[in-house]
Parts: sequence; C-alpha cells; structure tokens
Amino acid sequence: MKSISGREFARMIERRGWNLLRINGSHHLWKGRKLCSDFAASTRQYAAQSRAIEAFGKAGRHSRGRVTVSTLKLTSLRTAIPFKLVVAFSDGTWGTFNAAPMLAERGEGTEPLRDRAYFAKVELVNGKPIWPNYFDISPLWLQEEMDRRGELERPRPARNTRR
Repeated sequence: MKSISGREFARMIERRGWNLLRINGSHHLWKGRKLCSDFAASTRQYAAQSRAIEAFGKAGRHSRGRVTVSTLKLTSLRTAIPFKLVVAFSDGTWGTFNAAPMLAERGEGTEPLRDRAYFAKVELVNGKPIWPNYFDISPLWLQEEMDRRGELERPRPARNTRR
C-alpha cells in the first residue's frame, strides 16, 4: 500500500474535477466530478489513482499528514427495523449497526434517511452502503464504530479437532 501526502492527494482529486467546498474540522468536503478526457497518464497509473480517489471516500484515514487507503469492504448488507443495518465485512467480522444515533445528528445527508422507507432503500455499491441521495458510510468507520459500541462480532478461531 502506497502512502501519499494529503496535499498530493488533494492535487490529484482537483485534477480529476473535484472541488473543495469546505473544511469542517478534519473532514474535507468535496463536490462535483467532471470527466477528464485529456488525462495523459498511463492506463495503469490512471487506474491506481482512480482507485485511490474512490477508496478515499470509503476508507480514507489521515496519519501525520499522510493518507492511507484500506481495502475493507462490506460483503453483505440488509436493513432491519428500526434504522439498523445488518452487515458483514470482507475480513470476516459482522454485526448489526444501530444507525439511530448517527441519524440524530443534523446534516443534509442524513435528513432524508430519517424516513424508514427511504432508509430501507440502501444498496451495497462497491463494498459500501449507499442511499439514493448518494449518502454513504465508510466501511472502516462503520467497523470501528460498531466495535466501539460492542455491536461487532468476530469470527471464532478454528478449533483443532485432532487429539
């Protein structure tokens, strides 16, 4: 996994057509995305940069000015009433995430999710939960939050049956 500085990452995102709207604490909010037809890099470099940009929204972490991209993804997702997500992760962990505390926070992305019918429209896209208004949750954040709350189940080690 290659680490790049936050400044390098921001430049790469801006070259791809994203615009920085505002900075809220450690959260950088980006908007827009235009196609870049004159991107002169090789196909391999283009693919790596595109994956890094896409993965940033899923699992970007800052570490001393560097961005490290994780490959943790959701493998299954379903909703449960009221406002719960039953999820399984690519590393074998699973659990039921209670989204009610997250929805209690005010924000333009979470406002429509307070309707149960709309909340149930969540889909699994590229390993992350996403709603029709394009609100998504990072799998890494989701796993850490579930672990912090005690909602995460870990696979039990295989038992040795030989004697």
